[in-house]
Amino acid sequence: MTTQRKPTLLPMALLGLALHLSSCNSSLTVKTSPPPAHMDTRVEAEAAGMTVQYLEIVSSDVDATCAALSKVHDVRFGDPDAMLGNARVANLRGGGMIGVRASMAKHDVPIVRPYLLVEDIEAAVQAAEAVGGEFAMGA
Repeated sequence: MTTQRKPTLLPMALLGLALHLSSCNSSLTVKTSPPPAHMDTRVEAEAAGMTVQYLEIVSSDVDATCAALSKVHDVRFGDPDAMLGNARVANLRGGGMIGVRASMAKHDVPIVRPYLLVEDIEAAVQAAEAVGGEFAMGA
């Protein structure tokens, strides 16, 4: 008898996504670091079967961030969700969600955290660690 593995969410903050969101006086600034020239992250992500299930954005101005993302990506954010740290969440076309929330502690600085859907959590953790990934918290 074969057991089917359930997909698991894997937080991968150090997966080549160097996004940093911050805002000042209600204006939104997005800083990005491009991937190395030899790497097409879209193609490699598709080849690896990687799916971003939830994109968490910690912002110093939640309303401005939601307004900018709504305008640029034509998504609608809901009211704050206490179960997600009062994140305002929008559903994305094709599945997945994006959540924007304020910092919940002094060390919780503005950042973007993608949560990836994987078939085998143990294998995904090992693969990430093999290329230098670090995990702040295990399962």
